[in-house]
Amino acid sequence: MLRRKLMGDLMEESKKDKRLKTKIENPEIIPVTSSGDISPYFKNDNQNYLQQGLSNYHLQSIKVTEHLQAISDDPVRSKCEHFQEKLNTHYLPTLEDKMLILQVELNHSLRSINLKIPPVEYIYNPLEYAFDAYKIYILKYCSSIKKIAFVGMNPGPFGMCQTGVPFGDPKCVKEFLQIEGVVNKPEIECPFREILGFNSSRREQSGERLWRFFQSICHTPEFFFKNAFLFNFCPIALMKGNGCNVTPGEIKDIKVRKSLEVLCEDWYLKVIRLLQPEYLIAIGRYIHKKTKDVFKANHIDNIKILYMPHPSPRAVNNTNWHEKAQTFLDENNLMQYFRD
Repeated sequence: MLRRKLMGDLMEESKKDKRLKTKIENPEIIPVTSSGDISPYFKNDNQNYLQQGLSNYHLQSIKVTEHLQAISDDPVRSKCEHFQEKLNTHYLPTLEDKMLILQVELNHSLRSINLKIPPVEYIYNPLEYAFDAYKIYILKYCSSIKKIAFVGMNPGPFGMCQTGVPFGDPKCVKEFLQIEGVVNKPEIECPFREILGFNSSRREQSGERLWRFFQSICHTPEFFFKNAFLFNFCPIALMKGNGCNVTPGEIKDIKVRKSLEVLCEDWYLKVIRLLQPEYLIAIGRYIHKKTKDVFKANHIDNIKILYMPHPSPRAVNNTNWHEKAQTFLDENNLMQYFRD
């Protein structure tokens, strides 16, 4: 209700002033799109990006504090303690703030979809119950635009579902990424996929392969994240009653599947515009096709889309994934971004 009222007030104000704003004159004020999206205009270090956005959106103005107050008053989104300390001050959000705001908004929107339709019986969103660890991941490693964006599909039960970090094998996240945070429980927990957080002793093999590979060539996480960032297209993990995974593409109800995809696609585009990568590396066939479709529909042709084999040991003929990953980086002249 509060968010609808806020948007209603904004639309009413926009009728009084039809002029497009060409710059941010007051550092306390930031532009907002008619849909309530503030993220495309946070690039205070990139005027070209801002001007491009101005030509595509009808802008209005709102104090950042008002937007964050709306978030903090919402019971679903009130978990964003990261923003609480900023509520009484005017500021231009950092890139990290923008990423977190986008995620909180997506979490909120996803709750409007009834995903519990057979065969789905359990729904996990680790970016709600493990938001604390995810926040550390963002604040620690996503403070600048990136040349390379690695994108996976959605959380795995023994990785991101436990840690809140993409491909988040608990041991790798703690030892290599140096992240450990509070992990709560999902609202309804599957007895076959218990959430133990960073205390989980079960390895996430895809995440272990991926992070150990980049550790072997980058040596430190800082060197990896200097030019790259890794995130998932969808934050939701879906499971059958026995704990077996249901991928977003396997949702049988077409309307529900489309609703989920539309929300995730919209968020995906906003993150891409925020990070401004030159290369988008799709980890797996699903996200490779999805990215091509989304970019084509939105006329994005200035980012090179590359397919990287998924590190899952379940994939056919994938025992030599490290060699495949090495070959992939070499053939696409990307190794330069991961080695001194």
